[in-house]
Amino acid sequence: MIKKIVNPKLKNSLFKIIPIPYDDELFSSWFIRTAYAHNTHPHTFYKLYINNNAQAMYANNFDAIISKKEILRLENKCSNKIKLYNLTLKSYSGYLQENIVDNGFNKLLCDIRYCPKCLREDKVVYFRKQWKIIFNAVCTKHQCYLYDKCPKCNDKLNISKMYQNKLSFKYCSNCGFDLSKSRVLPISKILKHNSKYIKLLNNILTKGYIILQNKMIYSFYFFDAILQLSKKILKHKKYKYIQDDILFKQLDIKKTYSTYEPVHTQISIKDQFALFALVVKLFENYPKSLSRYIKVNNLSHWQMIKDMGYVSFWYENLINGIIPRHIPITKFITQEEIENGKKYLISKNILVNKASLSRLFGCSFFSVYNKLGIE
Repeated sequence: MIKKIVNPKLKNSLFKIIPIPYDDELFSSWFIRTAYAHNTHPHTFYKLYINNNAQAMYANNFDAIISKKEILRLENKCSNKIKLYNLTLKSYSGYLQENIVDNGFNKLLCDIRYCPKCLREDKVVYFRKQWKIIFNAVCTKHQCYLYDKCPKCNDKLNISKMYQNKLSFKYCSNCGFDLSKSRVLPISKILKHNSKYIKLLNNILTKGYIILQNKMIYSFYFFDAILQLSKKILKHKKYKYIQDDILFKQLDIKKTYSTYEPVHTQISIKDQFALFALVVKLFENYPKSLSRYIKVNNLSHWQMIKDMGYVSFWYENLINGIIPRHIPITKFITQEEIENGKKYLISKNILVNKASLSRLFGCSFFSVYNKLGIE
């Protein structure tokens, strides 16, 4: 395997071998396979054809940060025979999240995972895009849990690295273990039917929307609601109404979570499966089950929207229909009454300000709802 070579002429040359992407293949998987085909280490291949700094590959977020300019350059090297953008995680913008952030945290993306049965069945081993999405904790095809670490040495996966600079990403880069030989961890029989909720999430992602009560909701707004409910259950311990569900019983509800990371990133893969399936289940018989959950747990309107970066019109209306936003009782006062009030305060040698007018009229001049002012 060629490593640490520098040849400026290669930057302008076409690829000699162009692997065809497999179904749902992740961009980095295709790029690394292309490097293998050229008998070149992936990091060296990256430096030769994309950028002299291969830090993005070391950081394991290559698929999110690669620029459109770099993608076009690679497509040109493939004689424009392959559309590579669709293999990247950027293609999830407007579907999984409103925007996939280049250099920052993407709340629904995770470290690379794999299904050992998928790897065994592959004629040529490759890694899937869906294995980078955090709610995909199981393989719905084989009804088993995914791995995000080597089962032998427990090291985090980094498919751009090569064990002793020789073995492909089918093998752990740290210990050389054949990942396709990992023990299959089947979903238990009592939980297996719940994998349909993970299939539903993937269908919503593919379509880019979900229909609820004959209304089309953008997928990324729906996923925002899923994460908010996940937080209520795990972090805020709001689990009345669902505590008897078999999925809830799989969760370690006594655990406390860091405030610096989203709660759904701090739990095991098995718990992620149970959590996301449980939350999606609340949308059955929409909005009855969800409404019941919110009311039984005495959740306020503020609690249901707290910490959400952006509250969509759909979600605001949904929550407002279940637990209306509290608006302080206000009075409507004419400008003439205000002027007369000012004169009265002056006659009594009382300072005219919002506080004194509020006491006089019994109406808050500080409230944004009154829209009262002093000229």
